[in-house]
Amino acid sequence: MVAATIAAIIASFVMVLVGSALSSEQPHLQMIRVSFPPPPSSAGGTYLDAAVAVNNAGTATAKGCYAKAFNHLLFSEDIDESTELGSSEQFDLSPHGGLVPSVSVRLADLSGEALLGGGVRAPVFFRVECENAESSEESMTVKVSGPASGSATA
Repeated sequence: MVAATIAAIIASFVMVLVGSALSSEQPHLQMIRVSFPPPPSSAGGTYLDAAVAVNNAGTATAKGCYAKAFNHLLFSEDIDESTELGSSEQFDLSPHGGLVPSVSVRLADLSGEALLGGGVRAPVFFRVECENAESSEESMTVKVSGPASGSATA
């Protein structure tokens, strides 16, 4: 009788563990880095391409994903999510897979500190959002400069 009760308790405990393991199968996005390849001459100084390396360390496919750029407000920890500076093409990311989508950041929409001689230097916040996951803990803020003359640097 005692053995049957202990077996029932153990069986219940195993079922709870298996159920929670199955429900925890979800994507886990990790932003690895943000880099800025040289801009093409066709950009005309209106945008700057950013390569956003992202990894899915989870056990489920991340679906309907976009890498996005937002203004990071100066002298604040706040992100201006009402002003999206750019977004990648939509992509899916398989479990334990990686990708480097490109985000075109519109320089005209940067809000930051004015530079001597014109232009602006601003922190830009990058995040990957998916239908079933978000990289909020793994997001990155990068300083970007956009001189008034039309060229841009990072």
